[in-house]
This record gives sequence, structure tokens and C-alpha cells, in this order.
Amino acid sequence: MDTFEAISNDIRRRILKTLVTPKSFSQLVEELNIESAALAFHLKKLEGLVTKDS
Repeated sequence: MDTFEAISNDIRRRILKTLVTPKSFSQLVEELNIESAALAFHLKKLEGLVTKDS
């Protein structure tokens, strides 16, 4: 997926805006008010644009 396709989705743009500061997965679920499965799906689509820390 190219960058433009990845950011063409409203939820993925909201994720990127929320990640101005580092957040945990559970913080993102709460702040974005979405199901964890949906968040996981959208984070996978954002691979290369976001990084995961342990």
C-alpha cells in the first residue's frame, strides 16, 4: 500500500494525529473510541508510517 492510500482513510488520519506523542495500543483504543481489532487492522495498513516500541 502506498502512503497516499494509507492516509486516505479517516480513521488512519486520526491515528496519525493522535500519535503526535507516543501512545500505547490501549490508549489509542480509548482515545479513538474504536474496537481493538479495528485499530490493529488500521495500524497494519500504516506499516512504515508508524513504529512499534516494546
